[in-house]
Amino acid sequence: METLFIGRNRIRLNEIDSTNNYAAQMMRQADMPEGTLITAEHQQEGRGQRNRKWASEPKANVLCTYILKPGFLSLDQQFALNKAVALAVLRTAEVFVPGSFLRIKWPNDLLMEGKKMAGILIENTLAGRQIVRSLAGIGFNVNQIDFGALQHEATSLKADLQQNIPVEHVQDALSTSLEALYLKLRAGKISQISDEYDSYLWGLHEWHWFGKAGELSIVGCDSAGRLMTTNRGGEKQYWEHGSIEFPLRKQSLGD
Repeated sequence: METLFIGRNRIRLNEIDSTNNYAAQMMRQADMPEGTLITAEHQQEGRGQRNRKWASEPKANVLCTYILKPGFLSLDQQFALNKAVALAVLRTAEVFVPGSFLRIKWPNDLLMEGKKMAGILIENTLAGRQIVRSLAGIGFNVNQIDFGALQHEATSLKADLQQNIPVEHVQDALSTSLEALYLKLRAGKISQISDEYDSYLWGLHEWHWFGKAGELSIVGCDSAGRLMTTNRGGEKQYWEHGSIEFPLRKQSLGD
């Protein structure tokens, strides 16, 4: 791995409740260098968005947290970090599978042909109007093929490629991709990151039935992290995370 700082300082754990929890505890004890990477072979209480459980087989997947210090971002720009991390995860998957099969399900899930391959949980610590630190937790399915009750909803690199992929290869690719996107973010290229993020959104410019919200088309994600949609009448809506029910079936544009 050839990075400047992302993943250079690494803490390897066999088993932990959550790498995000561990990273937060470490930061309370000492000021860890930016880019510090905490990895675990197994998580007992892995968490996704809105405290959903993230179940993973031991030694089968990437389970990690990166400690970042994006003080260069204003509070109203903090979702730009989510976009950069999501793109880093997608670019990592592109090393192994075609990018045309990959989509970001707003806000932070990576889908491979409609099934979840990776999830992200970013937890920010604020002081006044400054972001003091960000913990970017990532779970990436690499060699797990049995997902129990979620068998029809989750997938992995091995499930697609029909071969084992060294977990360390995926971890190194992730660190490399994350550093490239993070440096781009630091350079102020937020609009470029946002445009690329939007281009990979699942359901972009397609018509879907979003439960009680009705038939909508996704048009992008704004700077605050809200999903933007339009209805058949051309009216634009903005949705906070958890406020809209994603569809179970797909409709094509113009149906």
